[in-house]
Amino acid sequence: MILNHEVSRGIAAVPARATTFEFADSLLGVLDHVERVGQPARLTLRGGRGQGMTVDPRRRLCDVAGADVDLLCAIRPEDIALSYGEEARQPMLRPRPLAELRWRIGYLGSGGLPVQGSSRFDVVRFTDWPNLSRLPHDEDCVRLLALLTRHPTSIALARSITGIEMEKINRIYAAGLAAGLVEVINRRQPLAAVPGEPANDEPVGQAPVAGGAAARALVGTAPGAGHSYSDRSARTVAGGAAQAADRRRADVHLASEADEAAAAAPAAPARGWVSSLFKRLRAL
Repeated sequence: MILNHEVSRGIAAVPARATTFEFADSLLGVLDHVERVGQPARLTLRGGRGQGMTVDPRRRLCDVAGADVDLLCAIRPEDIALSYGEEARQPMLRPRPLAELRWRIGYLGSGGLPVQGSSRFDVVRFTDWPNLSRLPHDEDCVRLLALLTRHPTSIALARSITGIEMEKINRIYAAGLAAGLVEVINRRQPLAAVPGEPANDEPVGQAPVAGGAAARALVGTAPGAGHSYSDRSARTVAGGAAQAADRRRADVHLASEADEAAAAAPAAPARGWVSSLFKRLRAL
């Protein structure tokens, strides 16, 4: 069978459907770049389509008044134009915490795909409850947050307990990671992703950098400066192991001292109780 050359070339040019959600290939990658620059920026769609948004990484604020946020959350970074001019330094009309925008991008932009760097075996804990009155969510989101804020649970087990569809869990997980509200208990280093349902938990690819500083604006708490959630969890695990080892050494030392003291102590006289018994008999 002979295929038409133009048709075959068109088929080859069709991009493969993404199997994971990568932060760098979304608006989150642009925000991370702005944060590295450290200056207020204006984000607009190339070609002058619609209104843009202003981002101030120093104050952790953004102004999306008039912008089509849902559209911006779904487009790729190459479709966004950045400017650091006078327009970006104008007073914001309706400033909002930058973490709210990051949650929205993770929730809407992921499209229900697993985050690049994540695994269904990740044991996840939400460190704080987000302000859902201003964030996209549904009832299943509230149920999942109720579980993961109280009990660190793996993604697979959380799905089994709650019965929530995996696509919804992926959205919530991506939103929490983007906003810096997630701590992965069983990993000391950045996450490793496996697309779909892996046969094992072998890491594939690089993990996104969770917006730890952005979480401070969202929930009003200040995480350790200059450290990601993975750094803090690693220090916590290492510190707990060291304390446990110190306690074990102290217990062994005390036990040995007690044995030595018991061996050195003089034996009680064996006839003491006999004389006491005779005294009682004579009194009768």
